[in-house]
Amino acid sequence: MPTVFNFVAILSATCFAGAAVYVNLVEHPARLSCGTEIAARQWAPSYKRATVMQATLAIVATVAGAIRWFQTARALGCTVLRQSSRSYLSRSS
Repeated sequence: MPTVFNFVAILSATCFAGAAVYVNLVEHPARLSCGTEIAARQWAPSYKRATVMQATLAIVATVAGAIRWFQTARALGCTVLRQSSRSYLSRSS
């Protein structure tokens, strides 16, 4: 089950980032090259659809990442935190 949450978190975050890169590097410059009036008319319906897609991907990535983090933190427990703080303190002395 943990690998499912890893996969979902990474996939949705990657899709979100890919969509953002595509819009900034391809979609926006292409629409602006058509002229401001055409770009403004075309951008409104596209923006509504993109908002739904981006919000969904962001929520899925956040929830899956948080679940996976919680599973990992609970599995590791405080032992790892104690060991890392001891090694840090021994290096600083």
